[in-house]
Formats: sequence, C-alpha cells, structure tokens
Amino acid sequence: MTSPPPPSPPSPAANPRGSNEPELVHYWERRSEEGGVYDKMINMDLAMGDEGLGQLEAGSSIILGHHFDNHQKYVKPNNKPIHVQLVGEFVAGTKVHPTGNHSPPPNKFEAIHDKSRIKFNWTLRCPEGAPEPLVTLFHNQVSTLFFAIHSDDRHARKHWVTHTLPDDESDLIHFSTPNIFQPNSSGTAPDEKKMQKRPLNRKSSAVSSSSSTTMSSQDNGETNMPTRKVGETYPPSVMPGYGGPWFDFSSAARLVQLDITDPSGRVIPPWEWYKWIAEGSLAYLTAEMYVYEIKGRKYYTLGMKSLQILDKGDLTPIRPGIRHLESTVSTPPPAEEEPSTATLPLVSPGKIIFTPTLVQKGKQKIVPDPTIVDTPTRVSKRKQPIDAVEADTSKTKKPKPNK
Repeated sequence: MTSPPPPSPPSPAANPRGSNEPELVHYWERRSEEGGVYDKMINMDLAMGDEGLGQLEAGSSIILGHHFDNHQKYVKPNNKPIHVQLVGEFVAGTKVHPTGNHSPPPNKFEAIHDKSRIKFNWTLRCPEGAPEPLVTLFHNQVSTLFFAIHSDDRHARKHWVTHTLPDDESDLIHFSTPNIFQPNSSGTAPDEKKMQKRPLNRKSSAVSSSSSTTMSSQDNGETNMPTRKVGETYPPSVMPGYGGPWFDFSSAARLVQLDITDPSGRVIPPWEWYKWIAEGSLAYLTAEMYVYEIKGRKYYTLGMKSLQILDKGDLTPIRPGIRHLESTVSTPPPAEEEPSTATLPLVSPGKIIFTPTLVQKGKQKIVPDPTIVDTPTRVSKRKQPIDAVEADTSKTKKPKPNK
C-alpha cells in the first residue's frame, strides 16, 4: 500500500492575511485613486489662492511688519495681517503628549507650572505619493519660507523650514501651536460660578435632561458628544498622558481647545488629538510668520492658527502614557524659547469642509513669477508655476515599500 502524496505548498499568490480579508491599500494609494483626496485638493485649489503660502513672495506680496517690542511678523503690503495657507503630511516621530515642547535644563529637573509656555512643535513633509501639482505646491511653500529668511540667517539654525538641494522629498516645514495650557483668567472662582443662579426654561427642561452628556470617558469621538468651541478650557487631567511628577499646576490651570478639526469640520477635543495627529496624517493649516529677535539672534517661527486633518495615515494611534523622571537623563539641552503672544481665533480663517458633496472648486489660483534669482550660494531652488505642471493625478511618486 502506497502512502498518500504530501500536501502541496500554498501558492505564492495566496493572500497570507486570509482569503476573506482584503489586501492592504496604503494611504498614499488610497489618496491617489481617481476622485480621491488628492484629486479633491487639486479641484478645490486648496492652499493655491492669493493667501496660499506657495503663491507668496517675501518683499512684495508679504512684507515684514511690527509685531511687538523688537519682534516682527509678515503682513500684507497694506500692513494688514495675513494667515498663510499650506498643506503637508506629518512626519515620523510626531507626538501629542501634554508635556509638549517642555525641556528642563540639563541635570536640573523642572516640572511644568502655571507660567510655563507649553506648545507642540510639529513638522510636515511633502505628501506621500502626491501627484505633480501637489509636489510642486509643497516645493513652492518651502521656497517661500526659505526666501523669507534673511540670507545671513538661512544656515545658522533650524527655523521654519529645513531646505536641501538634492531631493525635494527631504524638505520639511516646521510649525508651532499656540500654548496648550493657560491659567484660569476668570476673577470668579469655579465654585462661585457654579453656584450662580441660571434662568429656568421649563419647556425645554425635559429635552435637555434626556440629551445631556458628560466628558468622562471620552476617548472615542462619538457623534453624541457636545459641540466643542475653539478657546474652551478643560481640566488638564482630561489630556491623555497627563499626570506624574512632570506637572505642578495649581487648581487654576486649564487646558485650551485649539482650532483643530477633522475632515468634516468638527472640532477635535484635546483627548482625541493623538488619534488624528500622527505620522501620515494629511494636514491643511493656516499660520502666521513670526520673526523673533532674542539676544541679537533671529528666530523664524510659523505659528499655527488653525489645523484641519484631511485624511489619516495607516498607523494605529497609541494613547500617550504618563512620563517618568527616568526620561530626563537623555533630555537634550533646550533651545532658547521664543516669546509667545499667540491668541486663539474664534473661527478658522481658512477652514474648509472636506466633504465631497459640499466642496466647491476654487477659482483663485495664482501663478507665481518663475524668474526668481538664485542666491550666490546656489542652495536655493526656483519656484515652479503650478499651472506649468500637467495636472495628471495618476502621476505619483513611487510608493515606499511596506515597513
């Protein structure tokens, strides 16, 4: 009696994840599909209008104006403020932890207190797999920032841009948020405010009692959550990762609701920021261009006014944990902290509703002047007119291999 033949090995083309589970489509492939996010951005002329960062020229369409003390910021030629618009993708290493940019002096631990100016410092790269019009747009954004830095300061330290000659893909744009914590400026103690009488509306009392919600668990972003408003404040303890020896706040400290929204325009509460702001997330933001002068040195800072996440990346978000003191051993020396007078706008100056049924095609595209003179150091690049690039959204960068 002969033994049965050994089983055949599985076909190399078989789906290792299971025949019933679809193959993974990377975020840049999804965005590059016909009618996908990249097509919508191009059809909307997103960040390509007269306040798009890539369309501006330092010295002509934007000039240096007075900010406060001896500090400056870029404004319109009529000295009115401008909130520049730009797009990009968050880089690897993006973090949303309540300790923010806090960096105590070496060998001397210092906890965060009420007077600490804590913010997030984030970085954007060219969107992965973007078609040529968006690659050109990001290149022009970098060029605007590069030429807005005085020639003597361009290579002294990291400012609002990291600009390199050989490869556009390595160009980076850096920006900072407003302060995320503030002391309670109200002259009325919280318990006194709570005890003030309020008008009684008997007709709506039944409805309000049945629809009331709380903020306790709120790490899920359910649709029954109350609408958040920019500038609202919360106890710092609602921020994931808050706690431990890193914080020494008084009871007056508050966490501020920044102008950060999802693709539909919903304000994202602070306890959900880490779910949306991570490597690969596609961002559209408005910002102001500050030039701070401290001890004879200039610091070029892009200050965020509003941020909208247009699309998430592929990474599964990890809830931030409480930091321990052991991490201070490897903390690098801090950079000199620039002054901050950023105020929170009531609404996003450049907010869009990134929903296909609500999007209207923009008609404000401006072709920049391509005849920019290179600096003698030959480390800069000329801007490329977006209209000169064939708007073929199927032309994408070569996708990166799976990590």
